[in-house]
Amino acid sequence: MTQATVLVVDDEADIRRLIRDILVEEGYDVFVAGTAAEARDLRSRHRFDLVLLDIWMPDTDGISLLTEWSKSAPLPTIMISGHGSIDAAMEASRYGAVDFLEKPISMAKLLQSVERALLSRTSATLKESPDVYLGTEPVGKSPLIHRLRQRLLQVAQTDSPVLFTGESGSGRERYARWLHQLRKRPGSFVSITNQLLDGNLTHLTDAIQQAHQGTLFWPELAELTATAQRTTRDLIQGDSQSADTRFLLSAAALPSIHSDVASGKISRPLFDALAVITLDVPPVRDYREDVPELLRQSVNLLVDTRHLPYRRFSVAAQNRLRNYSWPGNLRQVLNVVEQLLVTGSGDEITLEEAENLLLQENPDLSLDLLHQDWLALPLREARERFERGYFQAQLRLCEGRIGRLAEKVGMERTHLYRKLRHLGIDPTRTSEESD
Repeated sequence: MTQATVLVVDDEADIRRLIRDILVEEGYDVFVAGTAAEARDLRSRHRFDLVLLDIWMPDTDGISLLTEWSKSAPLPTIMISGHGSIDAAMEASRYGAVDFLEKPISMAKLLQSVERALLSRTSATLKESPDVYLGTEPVGKSPLIHRLRQRLLQVAQTDSPVLFTGESGSGRERYARWLHQLRKRPGSFVSITNQLLDGNLTHLTDAIQQAHQGTLFWPELAELTATAQRTTRDLIQGDSQSADTRFLLSAAALPSIHSDVASGKISRPLFDALAVITLDVPPVRDYREDVPELLRQSVNLLVDTRHLPYRRFSVAAQNRLRNYSWPGNLRQVLNVVEQLLVTGSGDEITLEEAENLLLQENPDLSLDLLHQDWLALPLREARERFERGYFQAQLRLCEGRIGRLAEKVGMERTHLYRKLRHLGIDPTRTSEESD
């Protein structure tokens, strides 16, 4: 059974490694962060099912971070502390913590707590996502977005299954939800996980009932197990639909889906059944001219839904952000805007604020020749800087998966590991995922 994706946040490296090793051994996908800043960055770029969060950290304490997340994008959270107290546990539970672990951590207690927390996540997956973008009409005047918007309006006239392809964070679920609204279905839009398809028929039945006269959506098709793929195919072909449970289906996949089908990772019958209509969702870097409008939309949505202070972007700040590569796509746009609204002061967001935040987002990554002044460097140093930036960017786009990275850049795994070590890139630190 495919396990969930877990984020471990603890300032003690030994504790991070211990928890990661235990959970990876059990089959979980694990990312780790040593600071609140790293944790925020990872949450802006990845989808997690569970967080293990240390209470005592140097930059921002775990309770404050939990409080911050509970207001915007809550997740089942297990708090960790070496100084357990009833007061701390009670405060954490008020903001959504589902359990409390004391150090030294018992392996049995850890696994039991994680399993219990993930069960609580199951019901949460049937609810609307708190992402403020979801369901909003796509904005932008670029030819790419205009064509996508027109295509969605056409597809809305059909009841066919739809496959949305695009990079992580590009807004695939956002467009799927907007399509659901355009189709004017009376039922709900239900986003489900592998856990609902792997062995727990009660959970799957609940999802189907909630999606009656609505839409069932799979956030990442490539993550479906063989069992889940068969179940999905049966749903598409109508084997599991009765008169009381009629629904439409949509799913999301990475651009590598065709190679995934060729390799057998995704079954051909499932792909053929789902790809009746395929919509390609472009990465933000392909429609940078729309970034100023995306920034304004993000500000308005965050002010309205999260009650953040209104601030406007200066022209210089907009131009800088328009020329940024946005490896995390729309998810990163929203995260950057939220940080600028929360941490800044004054009515205007300045170029300096935008520059400083981009450096925090990617401290080792800048492919801007004007800022790097590569032309003044010796060839060897310039090439090494480019390779370091290139592999870091590709690693993020591949969500830290070394196998996917090796396939994308055309290198053997062994050679790739040597190259990353030579460039000083630690995949487990850059992506915080154990491959």
